[in-house]
Amino acid sequence: MITGQKIFSLLKALAVSYIITAILLLITAFLMYKLGLGDTVIHLSIIIIHGISVFLGGFLTGKMVKEQKYIWGLMLGVCYVLVIGIVSFIMNGTIHISAGGTLTNVILCLAAGMLGGMLG
Repeated sequence: MITGQKIFSLLKALAVSYIITAILLLITAFLMYKLGLGDTVIHLSIIIIHGISVFLGGFLTGKMVKEQKYIWGLMLGVCYVLVIGIVSFIMNGTIHISAGGTLTNVILCLAAGMLGGMLG
Protein backbone atom coordinates (compact mmCIF):
# COMPACT_ATOMS: atom_id res chain seq x y z
CA MET A 1 0.00 0.00 0.00
CA ILE A 2 1.33 3.44 -0.92
CA THR A 3 2.08 5.81 1.96
CA GLY A 4 -0.51 8.34 0.74
CA GLN A 5 -3.17 5.66 0.95
CA LYS A 6 -1.99 4.75 4.46
CA ILE A 7 -2.28 8.36 5.57
CA PHE A 8 -5.78 8.55 4.08
CA SER A 9 -6.68 5.35 5.95
CA LEU A 10 -5.32 6.90 9.14
CA LEU A 11 -7.42 10.02 8.62
CA LYS A 12 -10.55 7.94 7.98
CA ALA A 13 -9.94 5.94 11.16
CA LEU A 14 -9.29 9.18 13.07
CA ALA A 15 -12.65 10.54 11.89
CA VAL A 16 -14.33 7.31 13.04
CA SER A 17 -12.60 7.68 16.42
CA TYR A 18 -14.02 11.17 16.86
CA ILE A 19 -17.50 10.04 15.82
CA ILE A 20 -17.34 7.27 18.42
CA THR A 21 -16.09 9.80 20.97
CA ALA A 22 -18.96 12.17 20.20
CA ILE A 23 -21.58 9.43 20.51
CA LEU A 24 -20.17 8.13 23.79
CA LEU A 25 -19.86 11.64 25.22
CA LEU A 26 -23.49 12.35 24.32
CA ILE A 27 -24.54 9.17 26.12
CA THR A 28 -22.45 10.18 29.13
CA ALA A 29 -23.99 13.67 29.13
CA PHE A 30 -27.45 12.14 29.05
CA LEU A 31 -26.61 9.81 31.94
CA MET A 32 -25.07 12.70 33.85
CA TYR A 33 -28.28 14.68 33.40
CA LYS A 34 -30.59 11.80 34.35
CA LEU A 35 -28.54 10.21 37.14
CA GLY A 36 -26.64 13.22 38.47
CA LEU A 37 -23.22 11.59 38.19
CA GLY A 38 -20.39 13.10 40.21
CA ASP A 39 -17.19 14.67 38.91
CA THR A 40 -15.10 11.58 39.61
CA VAL A 41 -17.39 9.35 37.56
CA ILE A 42 -17.47 11.87 34.71
CA HIS A 43 -13.66 12.21 34.59
CA LEU A 44 -13.23 8.44 34.67
CA SER A 45 -15.82 7.95 31.93
CA ILE A 46 -14.07 10.52 29.72
CA ILE A 47 -10.77 8.67 30.08
CA ILE A 48 -12.50 5.37 29.26
CA ILE A 49 -14.27 6.94 26.26
CA HIS A 50 -10.96 8.22 24.87
CA GLY A 51 -9.37 4.79 25.35
CA ILE A 52 -12.22 2.97 23.62
CA SER A 53 -12.35 5.44 20.74
CA VAL A 54 -8.61 5.36 20.09
CA PHE A 55 -8.48 1.56 20.42
CA LEU A 56 -11.23 1.16 17.82
CA GLY A 57 -9.59 3.73 15.55
CA GLY A 58 -6.25 1.93 15.87
CA PHE A 59 -7.98 -1.38 15.15
CA LEU A 60 -9.57 0.07 12.02
CA THR A 61 -6.25 1.56 10.95
CA GLY A 62 -4.56 -1.81 11.38
CA LYS A 63 -7.23 -3.49 9.28
CA MET A 64 -6.82 -0.98 6.47
CA VAL A 65 -3.01 -0.57 6.49
CA LYS A 66 -1.93 -4.22 7.03
CA GLU A 67 1.79 -3.34 7.41
CA GLN A 68 3.53 -2.07 10.53
CA LYS A 69 0.09 -1.90 12.12
CA TYR A 70 1.31 -1.03 15.61
CA ILE A 71 3.14 2.06 14.30
CA TRP A 72 0.08 3.26 12.41
CA GLY A 73 -2.08 2.62 15.49
CA LEU A 74 0.38 4.62 17.57
CA MET A 75 0.28 7.42 14.99
CA LEU A 76 -3.50 7.44 15.25
CA GLY A 77 -3.16 7.86 19.01
CA VAL A 78 -0.70 10.72 18.53
CA CYS A 79 -2.99 12.47 16.03
CA TYR A 80 -6.00 11.98 18.33
CA VAL A 81 -4.15 13.52 21.29
CA LEU A 82 -2.79 16.38 19.18
CA VAL A 83 -6.23 17.32 17.86
CA ILE A 84 -7.73 17.15 21.36
CA GLY A 85 -4.86 19.31 22.65
CA ILE A 86 -5.21 21.89 19.87
CA VAL A 87 -8.98 22.15 20.32
CA SER A 88 -8.53 22.42 24.09
CA PHE A 89 -5.95 25.17 23.64
CA ILE A 90 -8.23 27.09 21.27
CA MET A 91 -11.19 26.77 23.65
CA ASN A 92 -9.32 27.51 26.91
CA GLY A 93 -6.42 29.65 25.72
CA THR A 94 -3.98 27.58 27.78
CA ILE A 95 -2.54 24.09 28.04
CA HIS A 96 -3.01 22.41 31.40
CA ILE A 97 -0.89 19.30 31.92
CA SER A 98 -1.34 17.33 35.11
CA ALA A 99 0.27 14.02 35.95
CA GLY A 100 -3.02 12.59 37.16
CA GLY A 101 -5.21 13.62 34.25
CA THR A 102 -3.68 14.82 31.03
CA LEU A 103 -0.54 12.71 31.12
CA THR A 104 -2.51 9.57 31.99
CA ASN A 105 -4.92 10.26 29.14
CA VAL A 106 -2.07 10.80 26.65
CA ILE A 107 -0.35 7.56 27.65
CA LEU A 108 -3.66 5.67 27.52
CA CYS A 109 -4.46 7.02 24.04
CA LEU A 110 -1.01 6.12 22.69
CA ALA A 111 -1.16 2.62 24.19
CA ALA A 112 -4.76 2.03 23.08
CA GLY A 113 -3.99 3.12 19.52
CA MET A 114 -0.93 0.88 19.36
CA LEU A 115 -2.80 -2.11 20.81
CA GLY A 116 -5.72 -1.54 18.47
CA GLY A 117 -3.34 -1.35 15.52
CA MET A 118 -1.60 -4.60 16.53
CA LEU A 119 -4.89 -6.46 16.86
CA GLY A 120 -6.38 -4.95 13.68
